Amino acid sequence: MPDLTPGAEAPNITESVFTGPEGAVLTDIRGSEIYEHSTDLRTNVCLAVAVEKGKIKNVSADRGTTRIVVVGDAVLWDNRSIASVANREFASLAVNWLLDRSEYLAIPPKPIQEYKLFMTRSQLSAVSWLMLAGMPGSVLAWWSGCAGDTERASHEMENNLLVAPPGRRPLCFHLFR
Repeated sequence: MPDLTPGAEAPNITESVFTGPEGAVLTDIRGSEIYEHSTDLRTNVCLAVAVEKGKIKNVSADRGTTRIVVVGDAVLWDNRSIASVANREFASLAVNWLLDRSEYLAIPPKPIQEYKLFMTRSQLSAVSWLMLAGMPGSVLAWWSGCAGDTERASHEMENNLLVAPPGRRPLCFHLFR
């Protein structure tokens, strides 16, 4: 077995991707069935590491460095999962790191494609009533306030007077052009 004492030839291993604190290391897997036991470890589980060997800090050598990225599951980069979360960016960063292209080792900005709004049942009910009754009701109330000025607004518009009646906003005039 090789000696892995720290030194110039020892690989530099960086753990880069972890599960949450409730990640599990399950050891009893038979076929496609998983059996949980009290001895299974529950903690932050490392899912990916980066290994680099042969590079000594601030020293230039003729021989290049060896770089390896080890990921615990290939499903991360399959056709269906590559577009979710930040898997595509992780794959791009891993390839650029492997090729020693440090100028590309930044997460690029991207437009937000979807919004998620989490609400309780009571919040959802309040928003539903606001949309079903509050919005149409407020439009009707606003329109009825402007409708009383129809005659005056029409007369002023015929004479090209765009002055708002007392207590009314000029926006009411635009409804009757």
